[in-house]
Amino acid sequence: MNTDKKHIKKTGTNMFKYSEIVNWIIDEIASGNLPEGAKLPTEKEMMAQFGVSRQSVRRAVRQLEEEGIVRSVRGSGIYVEETRVPSSKRIAVILNNYDGYVFPAKLKGINTVLEEAGYVSSLFVLDNMISKEYQILQTLSNEDYEGIILDGTQDLLPRADARLFSSITQKIPTVMLDSYYQGFSVPSVQINNELAGYTATKYLIDHGHRAIAYVGRIDYTHGIEKYKGYIRAQLDSRIPINDNQVFFYIYNQGELIYDGKMGQRLLDTISRCTAVFCYNDELAYNLIRFLNANGISVPDDISMVGFDHTPMPDHPVQVTSIMHPTERIGKKAAENLLQLIHQPQFNANYLFTPELAIGNSVLPCGT
Repeated sequence: MNTDKKHIKKTGTNMFKYSEIVNWIIDEIASGNLPEGAKLPTEKEMMAQFGVSRQSVRRAVRQLEEEGIVRSVRGSGIYVEETRVPSSKRIAVILNNYDGYVFPAKLKGINTVLEEAGYVSSLFVLDNMISKEYQILQTLSNEDYEGIILDGTQDLLPRADARLFSSITQKIPTVMLDSYYQGFSVPSVQINNELAGYTATKYLIDHGHRAIAYVGRIDYTHGIEKYKGYIRAQLDSRIPINDNQVFFYIYNQGELIYDGKMGQRLLDTISRCTAVFCYNDELAYNLIRFLNANGISVPDDISMVGFDHTPMPDHPVQVTSIMHPTERIGKKAAENLLQLIHQPQFNANYLFTPELAIGNSVLPCGT
């Protein structure tokens, strides 16, 4: 509701008695005498004040209700309506997780930009489930949103309903956050993951390592892109590629990679190497615990580089890691989405250049 008198149309004062009540209430709101949420005088009080019938008071209130200026609460009274953000100013923000270590910062960046531009976000969480993405998209198809920011899940796997995804993203401007769905022309804001993999691996190579393992997800594009960079860095340094130094896994395997046959295969993969590049820092710190339990120390026995740059203040090992632009990536996604909303031909794609944060998890090979 806009309380500026310039934006509220008054009723003609010479035609009906109820018009005087309507205009008085509008003036009181615009002057600040009746702020948002304030309770109006009772029917009896307004009847006495303006010398009108109860019917005139109720007609005035009904008109103001229809215009969204006041609301009646049965058994309580009449109140000045509180500001409502128009549905056209809503942005759907769909995150893969919310309590993960990078997601709150992404959301903070998104909301900073949206709030400054007068938009509000509605948050949806996927919990790494394609089925939830389908349910959320079904919900969005029946509601009025001006834009969507989607932090996709398992983006190398087919969507539950490609037709639904296509129809919604064609109708509502959409920007992918930190992910990319192949086969759909939806812009993406993310870090250059292939260059990140290259930078991390090259750092290990520059420290004399030649047998370098890669441990990472295979159900996400950025996992594969990091792997591409890992391979390219070795090729550029004329290091032979060894498939036995690569360990892929998917989301629902989770902690299983440290147990049983998978755990033994993971241990065998890393034991062949002097260094390892990890898909992210969460994996890196879990892997450190796993290796310690098997008598292998980081960095004394094996060097390690991660991704995300998630410092662990109380941990003796601070993993050298590619810095993830968490808050900046959220801001950029929101900025590009708003520009896309107003300029449909705008190229909303953007790649952040990776930077390495040096910890104490890498030693020169042979020391």
